[in-house]
Amino acid sequence: MSLYISDPNKFLSNNQLQAMKEVADLVFFEREKTNKKINVKIVCNVEMQKLNKTFRNKDKNTNVLAFVNDDESGEQTQEFGDIAICYPYIEKEAASQGKSINDHISHMLIHGILHIFGHDHTKSSQRKDMEKEEIRILKKLKIADPYLI
Repeated sequence: MSLYISDPNKFLSNNQLQAMKEVADLVFFEREKTNKKINVKIVCNVEMQKLNKTFRNKDKNTNVLAFVNDDESGEQTQEFGDIAICYPYIEKEAASQGKSINDHISHMLIHGILHIFGHDHTKSSQRKDMEKEEIRILKKLKIADPYLI
């Protein structure tokens, strides 16, 4: 599994970069997708709001967006998709929820990867299944259930 992280604003520490790679390795290994690639871009509030407006028609900021590569090139390149994580947004979100930023980044990355693997949360039953899977993976990483905080 290859995780390519772009952080043009230099939000992430080296420890956070390494932790994100370990998170992705675990999720990909469990799903036997070790030959796949995901691109992650750490973005600012302005860029995330633009992405959210362009791709979801929502003119507001959000914590994470995932984009599945479902065209023919995916088989050739093994690029599974792209994830955008808004660092300032999740930093504020983590502080308001009493979570560590590192744990919250891991959670948002897992959330994005699960979207790329086909999970969704538009319906209540889907949301519960996705949250259950997030909690299971986070537990393996010794990160507390983020929905209990």
